Amino acid sequence: MSKMILPLEGVKVVAVEQSVSGPMCTALLSDFGAEVIKIERPRVGDVAREWDTAARGLSSAFVGLNRNKKSLTLDIKSEKGIEILKQLMKSADVFVHNLTPEAVSRLGLEYESVKNLILAWCIAESRDTERMVRTAAQKPTTCSFREKRP
Repeated sequence: MSKMILPLEGVKVVAVEQSVSGPMCTALLSDFGAEVIKIERPRVGDVAREWDTAARGLSSAFVGLNRNKKSLTLDIKSEKGIEILKQLMKSADVFVHNLTPEAVSRLGLEYESVKNLILAWCIAESRDTERMVRTAAQKPTTCSFREKRP
């Protein structure tokens, strides 16, 4: 019996995410075959890790939302951390985050700043409906795509 080929096989995703919206987005991408590399903060990780201990001592939400992913601890608040993240993005097709617009700007991860590194830049945000509506009004889509690498 041959192995089923999934539609996103060969697609590499780098994700700076925590809680629910970002991890849910990339969990679905991984379900369809994408390789997802989740970036977590040093010493803290994803806040969802601490929500409960129902899954053999681990958070059930964290386990469910982060299935099929690789994880990397990286201090993206440091210059070296951002440099490493951008190196990872060079080999990726998609960058997904659920950071606030302020954090994206502070870290230099706006679409215009990284568009030559990746093919798609996506926001997965749900925590602040008012800000989300305001941001969506300013930028009509939550994903920006390029046709091919330069």
